[in-house]
Amino acid sequence: MKILHTADVHLREPDDERWQALEEILEIAEQEQVNLLAISGDLFDTENIGEQLRPRISNLFSRRDFKILLIPGNHDKDVFGQGYYFGDSVHVFRTLEEPLDLEGTKVWGFPFTDLEGPELLGYLRTIKKGNEQDYQVLLFHGELLDAFFQRKDFGDEGGRRYLPVHLSYFEGLGLDYVLAGHFHSELRIWEIPGGGSFIYSGSPVSVTRRERGPRKVNLLQPGEGPVEIELKSRFFQQVPVEITPFQKEDPARLVADKLAALPGNALPLLEVKGFIDGNRIGKNEEQVITEIKNLAAEYNAEENSYIEIRDVGMILEEDLFKSFEEKLESIDHPDRQGLWDMALRARLEVKK
Repeated sequence: MKILHTADVHLREPDDERWQALEEILEIAEQEQVNLLAISGDLFDTENIGEQLRPRISNLFSRRDFKILLIPGNHDKDVFGQGYYFGDSVHVFRTLEEPLDLEGTKVWGFPFTDLEGPELLGYLRTIKKGNEQDYQVLLFHGELLDAFFQRKDFGDEGGRRYLPVHLSYFEGLGLDYVLAGHFHSELRIWEIPGGGSFIYSGSPVSVTRRERGPRKVNLLQPGEGPVEIELKSRFFQQVPVEITPFQKEDPARLVADKLAALPGNALPLLEVKGFIDGNRIGKNEEQVITEIKNLAAEYNAEENSYIEIRDVGMILEEDLFKSFEEKLESIDHPDRQGLWDMALRARLEVKK
């Protein structure tokens, strides 16, 4: 039994980047010859969008060589009404009490509901431990409290908690995997006490700037560890650049090299900080910042860039600072650059 796991696609429009990511996931499922594709909630971004896209989705999900398993998430919990059609390859879990038995694998689906605490724990305990030979899987959409996430890691959810659970809630249920959705930032895995793994797949496309790094899906086989498969979809990538006035290379060239090294599906989160010596490089502060802003625009990072550069050429020419540099060169210290930065910042504060 091979299972491909994803969640939090948050579809909005047909043929946009999120739709294309879903099509890529379906292609991977075909290539890997999986038996099941598990989508653990929030296939749609809103209930209205789900209503509009259902005919397109049913065509996309039909005539597949594998079964597609869906659970409602907090964004689309009312989309999956009884009798609604999502494709002839699709099974929608509308209650936890009706697991699916598939060739030695038992799959439960926990559709999103407004439960927490003892009531939530009691509902989970309705899962009946299967045969030792069976492969036991649960699809879940909610918040793992043990992970100490920030609210931003769940997308634009505000301060509310959705189906909050601890790993201990799943202990003793005999689950090999809890395939979870709701956490957007990245693919993450935790061990369940007593055995089994709790896995967030992360979103297949970066929905917010918090979702950094290549997007992935999760391939599972009985008795083997999860295999991460990288997607071609868009993702945000932090690009920090530290500028010092002693660098021989032009600051804009340093930034250009960092941006050029990114893969084509990366959206840079550019952060450039530091100091320049305008006399040394033959450019003033305004010119350097303008060049870097033009580079950011060229790489579609203009709205996602932060630039803080100061020309300290005049300070470097002061006798006091030259004396400090000479003494710094004469000592053996593991972080002379750090000491230099500290002294320069202190001097800038005094200059205010």
